[in-house]
Amino acid sequence: MGSRRIDGFLALLEEERSLLLRGDLQALGDLASQKEALTETLEQVSSADLGRLSRALDRNKSLLAAAQSGVATVLETLRAQKQARRSLSTYDRAGRPATIARTSGGTERRF
Repeated sequence: MGSRRIDGFLALLEEERSLLLRGDLQALGDLASQKEALTETLEQVSSADLGRLSRALDRNKSLLAAAQSGVATVLETLRAQKQARRSLSTYDRAGRPATIARTSGGTERRF
């Protein structure tokens, strides 16, 4: 693989890193197909170039794992909040069970 191709691959990995750091996970899908195409063109790579690619890939792998963990944490938090809203009982001033209804603005109205 020529040095220009390695540099192009490294530039793509840098773009991926930037997207990960910004949290733009949606844009990562566009890069995946480009990365696959470049990976398929890997032929003979010098050990120096292979080391550069390996370090960049490892760095992004760590960022991807962190992003995946963050998304999983958010999903779990949202599930827990939804469950808590379902299981909460609320009462009016007279001690009778009250219903909580969401308004269009996201605020709660108790009645």
